[in-house]
This record gives sequence, structure tokens and C-alpha cells, in this order.
Amino acid sequence: MTFTPRYAEFFEQGREEMRCGLRISADVMDPANEPEIPRMQVDFYKAIVTPAFEFLEQLCSGPDTAGLARRARANAANWAALVEERRRRVLARAEEAVATAL
Repeated sequence: MTFTPRYAEFFEQGREEMRCGLRISADVMDPANEPEIPRMQVDFYKAIVTPAFEFLEQLCSGPDTAGLARRARANAANWAALVEERRRRVLARAEEAVATAL
């Protein structure tokens, strides 16, 4: 999963927009959203990548396009697993904090 360089570029754009006194143009460019990268990736794959690859497979069927959508869905599933793992960790920390407070 090679998202780090791309998001670093997006976040730099967001910081530059803030330095210029502008509203950050997209959630994906807001450095405060870094913890949300896995969720944003899932959304991106579901809304853009997978449908585009499905269309490409229909338009240009052949060995170069075979399996593109399947691999995109698998990648989205990997990102979704990261989202779930993060959700479980957050929930475990919250339960631990409550238990400690009692």
C-alpha cells in the first residue's frame, strides 16, 4: 500500500492553503485527517477506482485489463481491514480507560 508519498503531497497542499489564509480545498488535503487515510482509501476505491476498472475491463477486454477490478476490490478490502483494525484498537483503549476510571 503506497499511499504515503501521495498523501504527503496532499497534506503539503493543505498546509500551503492554510498558510495563505485559504480554506483547505478538500478533506484529503487536510493534515488533521491523516488518521483517516485508510477510510479515505476505501471510499476512493469504492467510488472511483473499482468502477473505472470495471468499465475499462468491459471496454478493453484482454490480458492487459483482466482482473483489474478484482485486484481493486482486493485492495479496497485490505484498506477496509485496516479501518476495522483501527476501530478495534480505539474501542479497546476506550474500554481500558473506562475500566481504569472506575
